[in-house]
Amino acid sequence: MGKQKDQKYVGRIGNTIYYELNGGFYTRAVPAKVRQTKATKIRSKNFAVAAGANRVLRSLLQPAIPFPKDKKMQNRFGGAIMKWLQLQTLKQLEPATRLPYIQGSSLMKQPAFTNDGRFR
Repeated sequence: MGKQKDQKYVGRIGNTIYYELNGGFYTRAVPAKVRQTKATKIRSKNFAVAAGANRVLRSLLQPAIPFPKDKKMQNRFGGAIMKWLQLQTLKQLEPATRLPYIQGSSLMKQPAFTNDGRFR
């Protein structure tokens, strides 16, 4: 993975992908050929559902979320939805009153220190 200097380009030019990750700008080569397995395709569909649910839930909860633009919080919340979806297939998805992984997840910024005083 190459790191961009004095250049902040995001996108694709030929076989090179330019992207931003955690405040840094990087480059990588496009893979020659991508073969998706059946499991990868299923996971991709689950990810699409989780991403959509994440966006809708955050927009509905925006008045109660202290830092709605915080990308790390958005990713944690999306990850919690994804873990919950892994417990069942989309066809099995039914209304529920208890949502494992989502219930109890925090929409707050994570503190720099853990409960026992260690740095994260």
